[in-house]
Amino acid sequence: MTYRADIDGLRALAIVLVVIFHAKLDVLSGGFIGVDVFFVISGYLIASNIANDAAKGEFSVVQFYARRARRILPALFLVLFASSIAALYFLILPQDLETFARSARAALLFYSNIFFSRSGDYFGPALESQPLLHTWSLGVEEQFYLIAPFLLAPLMTSTRTRPWMIFAAVLVLFVFLSQYAVLRGGSKAFYWPHTRAFELMIGVAIASPLLKPLPTRAIGFASAAGMTMIMLAALTFTEKTAFPGFAALLPTVGAALLIWSGRSGSTFIGRALSMPVPVYLGKISYPLYLWHWPIFVFAGLLPVPLVSPLDRIGLIVLAIACATATYHLLELPIRRHVRTDALHRPFIFKTTAAAAIVCLLPLQFLIWSEGWSDRFGPEVARFTRENPTSLMTPGLCAKSANPLSADCMIGDATAPNATFVLWGDSHGRMIAPAISEIAKTKGLKGYFVAQGGCAPLIIPESVPLPIKCREAEERLFRYLSEARIERVILIGRWAAYYTQPRNGKEAKDLVRFGIPFARALPETVNQLTSGNRELILMGPVPEPLFNVPLTMTTALIHGQSSSVSIPRSTFDERNAEILKVLAQAGAQDRVRLIYPHLTFCDDQKCHASEDGRALYVDDNHLSPRGAAKLSSALSTIFPAYAESNLSR
Repeated sequence: MTYRADIDGLRALAIVLVVIFHAKLDVLSGGFIGVDVFFVISGYLIASNIANDAAKGEFSVVQFYARRARRILPALFLVLFASSIAALYFLILPQDLETFARSARAALLFYSNIFFSRSGDYFGPALESQPLLHTWSLGVEEQFYLIAPFLLAPLMTSTRTRPWMIFAAVLVLFVFLSQYAVLRGGSKAFYWPHTRAFELMIGVAIASPLLKPLPTRAIGFASAAGMTMIMLAALTFTEKTAFPGFAALLPTVGAALLIWSGRSGSTFIGRALSMPVPVYLGKISYPLYLWHWPIFVFAGLLPVPLVSPLDRIGLIVLAIACATATYHLLELPIRRHVRTDALHRPFIFKTTAAAAIVCLLPLQFLIWSEGWSDRFGPEVARFTRENPTSLMTPGLCAKSANPLSADCMIGDATAPNATFVLWGDSHGRMIAPAISEIAKTKGLKGYFVAQGGCAPLIIPESVPLPIKCREAEERLFRYLSEARIERVILIGRWAAYYTQPRNGKEAKDLVRFGIPFARALPETVNQLTSGNRELILMGPVPEPLFNVPLTMTTALIHGQSSSVSIPRSTFDERNAEILKVLAQAGAQDRVRLIYPHLTFCDDQKCHASEDGRALYVDDNHLSPRGAAKLSSALSTIFPAYAESNLSR
């Protein structure tokens, strides 16, 4: 296959988009589409190389995998090793270190995409803090490589129309499967290979022997259109864009047009991409992709986090330096001196296996030892064992196909009828076990419905919502219609739906749904209190906005006091408008309010720990101990007109 400098230039464009997006420089809100451009390039190059070898009668599946190993693994092993050393220093909590070890193992074995799709639990550690999150795309590519040589070898040598028509039909099918997964919601749509397959297949299609060069007059137009499509996606897409699905066609078809136009002739954009700087950046794009994300993540964990725009630019320079060194000192020497012919393939595979085993052994130790929990001594080990760092409430209707089934129930399972419903988001889920225990003592049974990240508010059908949120709302109404519900308990992280995004991470403001919180809540109250039902409305839980277990663990390691709190004024400022809206709702008939902050806050502070135990599992979710502190207030839910901690 003839070398094409413009493809290295296209790689440069892709990596620039990704790095700038990850640096949070607020320049390219859709820079994540650079990964999709990489997928198209990979599909094209793999198919072209297979076609070239097959045409010469030299294609070998074994050689194909030897080349992939030589290309991908050396830099990956290096970055995984460096990241592991950094993780031992930066990741204080054993749970975080164990999660890192599991993610590193997934990266080594090329199932990172599946690992992170399953770890993308709203209640677990934030994925943005995972140093190896970016390796999900390697998982997708490697899973493609598992089948590529077997399917593409016969396809790329075929000039018959029928096989390619079948290929096109399958490509279209995968596009619709991806869109369906996006509409269904959840992390599988983003990470799983069947939702990304069409992007690689678009690259394969451009390499088809049936695809003729573009007419001379169309080459320049196709090139300009392709670049426009990529940049339009990079500038207009955001993290809220339903992706991949149909939306991914914009950057991927754009990349395909650039590759096709470059294959057909010379264009201005093609010549620009072939200039020395973009070509060189394209050559180091793979190690740069590997290095940049761990550098960003670990820099954010420094005692003084490097998060300003100037800091991020400096980190980009550091990542480029690491990538340059990796390219010249590791990748190039291996490519020059390690051949993939039959004589040298055993060496490649044996070396790869040995390196993988050497990497896997310490990772397995970290997993088996639960994150090396005793590395800071017995006191810290005891604290980390006794204080959970993720919100886990198994058995609460997490996967039930039937929302009226027993695993969606809380309280006394032996009670004849369900008389209440708890509706919430992740804050509802964290309170549910405590409410369930109180209901048991009263001999009451209720239904539970909660979906992390979905406001427990009734939003008009005309407003687009993620399917998972609509399904939660539908379950609620099914409960109300099919059971004798006398009382609805409403619990939400109201500040997340009312306030503006915090550090770019909190973007659930209902304004994006076309309806503000101050209007959505009263309408929800009106509907839920119809039919003479009582509504128990829980106010905001104080949010420390820093990781409480991590802060306490760090203090213990340094021999400092582990007692943590936030100023009462911080809570008041964050929730002032919310409390006004809640108070107005609470003034209606059949509505009662519970204020958790009266339990956690005094006039000066809101306490995040008690007797050396964390009351939170992260920066906003209560731990079981924290939820238990609300027992006194929660016990007033079921007596119809109790006064303690309530207001009408």
